[in-house]
Amino acid sequence: LALLSDDRRDLPDRQRTLRAAIAWSYGLLPDPQRHILRRLSLFSGGFTLAAAQEVAAGSGFAAWEVVHGLGALVQRSLVTTGPDLVRPRHRMLQAMRDFAREQPGFAAEQPEVARRHAEYFLGLAEAADREGDNRDRDEALAALTPDIENLRAALCWALSPDGDATLGAALAAATARFWSDIGLLTERRTWLSRAIDATGVAPALRSRLKSLLGAERAPANPGPASPDLRH
Repeated sequence: LALLSDDRRDLPDRQRTLRAAIAWSYGLLPDPQRHILRRLSLFSGGFTLAAAQEVAAGSGFAAWEVVHGLGALVQRSLVTTGPDLVRPRHRMLQAMRDFAREQPGFAAEQPEVARRHAEYFLGLAEAADREGDNRDRDEALAALTPDIENLRAALCWALSPDGDATLGAALAAATARFWSDIGLLTERRTWLSRAIDATGVAPALRSRLKSLLGAERAPANPGPASPDLRH
């Protein structure tokens, strides 16, 4: 946001930097759409309409208001929609996410919205894990893979000092098989280890995490390198 600029003198001020252009567009939004945009910035790697309704609603916003606000943001090109007509996904450019998170009001909203985000993806992961016992694993993987970045973001928040260790531990357990199935064994071990070491995790849940970690067999090929998990 700070670096991308255009020095042409014939441009209006609002078009000379990316930040100015985004700020100008943001300034045109009515307050409800600003609130919804800030909440949607919690998503990483895109989101479905169902996810937006669950995560961005609450605290004065009904689900239908989120749907209406999201539609308006799409019309203004502040949120994009993918080509998948079966289960369309929405996406926000990283520059827009960064800007939304800088705005007044985001810090106060972030803990509650981050919790709803983590709870939503915990439910998604647990459902996929259960379904994987009863049907083709490919279907269970297909349900989670588009949201791999959201799973990482939810785990990062829940296992951070400001998060919820119990929620993070449950999510680490629910996604353990998923990481194995897509070949990210190092990432699986990282999340399980972080959850085991987290303060406040119930003994029974910690025992389950240790069992999952201990049951992992040393692979001949550890799979692709895991991403940087320090964020």
